[in-house]
Amino acid sequence: MQLMEKDLKKLKFAIIAIFSVVVIEITSGLAVGSLAIISDGVHTLTDLIIVVILLTTTKSSLKPPDEDHMYGHEKIEPIGALICAMILLGIAASLILKAVQGLIYGEILINKELESVGFFALTYALFIGILRATILRSGTSIAIKAGFFDSLADISSTIVAIIGFGLATFGFPTSDALASLLLSLAICFLGVRLMRTSIMELSDYISKEVVEMVRKEITSIVDPSSLMRLRVRKAGLKTFVEAVIKTPDYMRLVEAHLLASKIEERLKNTLKITEVMIHLEPQEVSTLKIVEELAEKMENIKGVHNVNVTYVNGYLYITLHAYVDPKLSVVEAHNLAEKVESELIKKLENVKHISVHIEPFIYKIERGSIVSDEKIQDVIYKIAEGFNDILTLKRIVTYVVDGKRYINIDCCFKNEIPIEETHRIVSKIESMIKKRFLEVIINTHIEPKSN
Repeated sequence: MQLMEKDLKKLKFAIIAIFSVVVIEITSGLAVGSLAIISDGVHTLTDLIIVVILLTTTKSSLKPPDEDHMYGHEKIEPIGALICAMILLGIAASLILKAVQGLIYGEILINKELESVGFFALTYALFIGILRATILRSGTSIAIKAGFFDSLADISSTIVAIIGFGLATFGFPTSDALASLLLSLAICFLGVRLMRTSIMELSDYISKEVVEMVRKEITSIVDPSSLMRLRVRKAGLKTFVEAVIKTPDYMRLVEAHLLASKIEERLKNTLKITEVMIHLEPQEVSTLKIVEELAEKMENIKGVHNVNVTYVNGYLYITLHAYVDPKLSVVEAHNLAEKVESELIKKLENVKHISVHIEPFIYKIERGSIVSDEKIQDVIYKIAEGFNDILTLKRIVTYVVDGKRYINIDCCFKNEIPIEETHRIVSKIESMIKKRFLEVIINTHIEPKSN
């Protein structure tokens, strides 16, 4: 805001300086009878109008955002500059017409007695033009840049006017009109340039260099592949950035907020970005699913369960249980676990530790699958052999309903065993069965042994 206040002071100084040049040049030009001096004075008068417009629009752009202009009023500046460019082009066209008429239809009579007055007016105009250009050169807003280009046009026009007026005083009367013609062409060039700058900003044009600098700063914090969308635009001195970044599903809200704040702070401090909006979106496929699918696709792994993914202090900790062929040796099973860990580290970022628990696989019965009752009973009878001194299996019934596998077991315990102990043993047997048959529903019926 302080920078903009300095720009306003520069524009106010320019108004006073230009007004003095207008009065001196037009008065002197009329007295001397020089078209070049009058044209330069009229051009300077248009400068006065232009700077007043720039001052008005710059003041308006300083207003804070409100309900009608939620992004601020910075767009008013390029609008003012565009109006100035159109005025410049209009005046240039008028001067070209007058200069051509002067060259074709008549000579311009110079008052010899007041030649010194004419040279004084042009010298003063040249001095003011150089002073304005020096002061406005350090400005940064589009309004100050417009004033700077305008002061360059004044210097050029004054030099041309001096040459044309000087030659006219030495016996070349048409040089005064020729000077006006050259002056008008210079004004046209500057007007087109200013118009292009204003239109580009009004159309939200942004250079590729600025976009790449923003992208580089963001990707220095997050992986480039996670930057889903980036939008950058300018309005006056303000630069607006909107970015959509994909984040892992395991990232907590507070960590996501810290990440967004870090990116915003980096952009504001490094590139002086005014407004930053970071939108974080969780990745479509969960990390848990990625771990399960990657492990299950590997050779010799029959399935995984008890997968756990934890995110602590910016790092990922993963544990999982994997079913493998029970005939694998310890070395082979260990190598398989290391291979799983290696593949997960390649696939996921910030992995701190992975623990793979290897378990032997016997049968895998999923919902809806058809496995013979004989196979199921064989496994259950083998499990029950470890409890022969306590119980006897009486009957095993298995069936599938609505895609679910049910196993009903009737077992007989010794009469003297407390119910608390029988419940503990039954729970242990059911747990062992569930490790071998996935997704089953077990019901165990307890009976006393008959004598």
